[in-house]
Amino acid sequence: MCRRKCPDFTEIALWTRTHNLTHPDIHSALWKSRTLVKTSCMRGTLHILSAADFPIYINALKSSRGREMLRIMARYGVTQKEFFLRD
Repeated sequence: MCRRKCPDFTEIALWTRTHNLTHPDIHSALWKSRTLVKTSCMRGTLHILSAADFPIYINALKSSRGREMLRIMARYGVTQKEFFLRD
């Protein structure tokens, strides 16, 4: 299986856009120094973001993600009140 040895598509996309960047550099920034974050972002697809920019993106997407989650839950008969109900 290629999972551990091959970079995923988000890493390949970053690598093709940045000169002198290696797979170990990306891996280190994601998993050691944590200066990069891999997350679902625009269009619900995986992106690699700067850790410093991550809160900006998440706050910008918060309301649209909440609305989408409510639409999905409504398909299964879960109401907004039930969705926000806490133990």
